[in-house]
Amino acid sequence: MVGLPYPEKNARSIATLSGVVVGELLPGGGLFKELVQAHLAKRLEQYRAVLIKEIEAHGISAIESLTDGQLEFIVPASYRFFEQVRLGEYQHNLKTLARFIASGLSSDPFLDTGDVGRLCRKLEYLSAFELKVLAACLGFAERLKKNEGSGTPEGLISGKGLAGNFPETLADEELKIRGALAVLSGRGLLFPSGAVRLGKSQETYFLTPYAISLRGIIDAAEVVDANQS
Repeated sequence: MVGLPYPEKNARSIATLSGVVVGELLPGGGLFKELVQAHLAKRLEQYRAVLIKEIEAHGISAIESLTDGQLEFIVPASYRFFEQVRLGEYQHNLKTLARFIASGLSSDPFLDTGDVGRLCRKLEYLSAFELKVLAACLGFAERLKKNEGSGTPEGLISGKGLAGNFPETLADEELKIRGALAVLSGRGLLFPSGAVRLGKSQETYFLTPYAISLRGIIDAAEVVDANQS
């Protein structure tokens, strides 16, 4: 990728690498007033710490320990992450993205940078409630999988089912949940079931493979509303 800084021999940590990326994104000259520059610098530094923390949680800190393929992943992935920071993406979505990048860097095989870009588009400005609904969908599918003899198709998700199974996070918000499910379906994280069932009163959904890849990445208990953060 033209213009992206490749890690030099003296770059000894993920912190150093991400610092280079942040430096490239900060505007210079007269593009922004000093106050705006200071705000952006503070925000970039705040989420650089978030990204570093998630990566180091996977036992990765030294650049020298990364393979060529991992370097090819983390450099553009970092740019994509900090671009979302610059654009003002919500805190809960940035934390999810940071965790996704960290898991992708340590997975075998590790993720493609395109996966990061696609997730950015799927998460873009999802509300905290919508992200909690996605987390509940993942949890609900797991519960159904463990109870395969219950007669309920594995992964079949509905607003009523989520409201009844996750009252601690979704409360009595069935109508709102149904709206969130429609949004998540539009983002390609769910797909509607086309089956016609007796007594069916609302749309039902299944997780897409992309949503399933987010298992262990999204924790509903950690999702904080952007207005409260």
